[in-house]
Amino acid sequence: MELPRECWELIFSFLDHHRHLDPLSLSCKQFLSISDSLLSSLSLTTPSAVPFLPSLLARFRNLRSLDLSSFPGSPDPVLLQVSRSCPNLRRLDLSNQPRLPVDSLAQIGERIKGLEALVLSRLHFLQNHDLFVVARLFPFLQELDVSYPQHLGRASDEGVSFLSQRLKGLRRVDISGNHFVSDQSLVHLATHCALLREVAVKDCTFVTPRGIDFLMSNSPDLVSLSVSIGISLTYDMWNQTFPKARALSSLDVSHSYLSDGLLSLLAEANLTLRTVSLSYSGGFTFDGISLLLSKNRSVESLDLERVYFLSDQHMSELCKFLGNLTFINLSLCSKVGNSTFYNLVRSCTLLREIRMERTGLGNADFMGSDTQFINSKVRSLHLARNYNLCDEWCIRELVRACPELQFLDVSHCPVITGAGVSTVLEKCPEIMYLDISDCNSICNLVVGSDSPRLEVLRANGLVLHNQALATIGRRCSRLMVLDLQRCFNLTDEGVKEVTGHCKALREINLRHCKGVSVHIVPWLVFSRPSLRKITPPNGLKLSENQRNLFLRHGCLVYDGCFVGNELLPTPEENQIREQTST
Repeated sequence: MELPRECWELIFSFLDHHRHLDPLSLSCKQFLSISDSLLSSLSLTTPSAVPFLPSLLARFRNLRSLDLSSFPGSPDPVLLQVSRSCPNLRRLDLSNQPRLPVDSLAQIGERIKGLEALVLSRLHFLQNHDLFVVARLFPFLQELDVSYPQHLGRASDEGVSFLSQRLKGLRRVDISGNHFVSDQSLVHLATHCALLREVAVKDCTFVTPRGIDFLMSNSPDLVSLSVSIGISLTYDMWNQTFPKARALSSLDVSHSYLSDGLLSLLAEANLTLRTVSLSYSGGFTFDGISLLLSKNRSVESLDLERVYFLSDQHMSELCKFLGNLTFINLSLCSKVGNSTFYNLVRSCTLLREIRMERTGLGNADFMGSDTQFINSKVRSLHLARNYNLCDEWCIRELVRACPELQFLDVSHCPVITGAGVSTVLEKCPEIMYLDISDCNSICNLVVGSDSPRLEVLRANGLVLHNQALATIGRRCSRLMVLDLQRCFNLTDEGVKEVTGHCKALREINLRHCKGVSVHIVPWLVFSRPSLRKITPPNGLKLSENQRNLFLRHGCLVYDGCFVGNELLPTPEENQIREQTST
């Protein structure tokens, strides 16, 4: 019996990521059509893809989100084609562009009436005129981000006032980093945007508690606030502010000066806070944060990065108030270590993600028999740059306590060896993402058991040989992203071996692999059809014809988007991060 299309669409929708649609789309034309209809977002990172855009847009008819934040060059050709082909577009990200592309946006505004979210973060130039244009073109916007213009940010209260009067349905706005906006902007937003729920005004020099007070008093649906608090803003200025925000559940006061008195005000305001960020803030003590958390036991996400005074003893006390916690960030808290990890895993039974990068993990002796507990909820551990983290602790404690791990980052942990990593893969069969970059004690990685779910492996700078890489290919056959940057001992033979086994491989990075020939690139493109991106060894120079030939085979060959020596996260990596943290 043949199932109707609607039934197949429902079945496909249960897949946790669009990458799993690839093999299904190859089965038959019906499955290909269904897979195409389920893809709703597109991210472009290279102008080389523009000539192929018409066919892409014709194939994926249900695109609702377009991300051009990493697109170099003018976005006008892309936007003009999108305006003609994507009537259902709801979200557009133009971050990092030099200027607002006014002409092409006019085409979007004329033909796509349902655009709801526009992201213009980190534009090189942003002026009031740009805000006027946005307000006129997109009157139904619900989300707008014009944060942190890079070089010439001249947007002021005049522009925000015009926006607020035109965009009555605005629910979320981020004007952080615009140094010419003041309290008056918040007055305009609170007065004209009755549906406002989320506001971010960090690093706005002329925003004071008076503006925040007016916003909270006149925005009854406000649930999220991000604001910077300076040392010149006194306790008395905030005295009547926080109790007015009855619906507030998310508060970001990172990079601020916070006194214990201010935290006390927050604690006594009887808010139901679920997300709290105090990262990179100072001026308060353990007493202040303890009082705040004791009065807000509903906190689910807590960011305490670089709250330098926190110690294991402090965290032992705070864990008593964190029964609902699902995410915590303690990175750069050098005084917390093994004991804190144990207390978090034991006391916070709903915890899914722990970030403890550059902490004291591995410094202290192991705990005794009282550490025999398991937390099967933890899915993600970010433990990079813990220079004393060793095999014994990483394996005997971490793996045993968190057997359902899906995401593990132990990069730049120089004491961890290949034996330790091999045991992690053996004991945590659900691992999907593993970053062991620059773990200098890994002389040769031996994978002794199958890792059927591993999809992303980052092994930058490791001493890997061809035989080890071949074993990785056999044991981790579902790999989709393989980062071998600066693996100097590899040759063409090892790369061919691993790609031969990993039939779902989509991205491979061979930058600075001195033993790998540039001639391997054509072989990879034509022998591994699943590949979508290759970062080749140094020295490859492609002609435009060669580049287009590879693109016609579905593979982009280029030197990547790099910050220093590190490859930016891939879409697959970002999806796995989101999946393991929710």
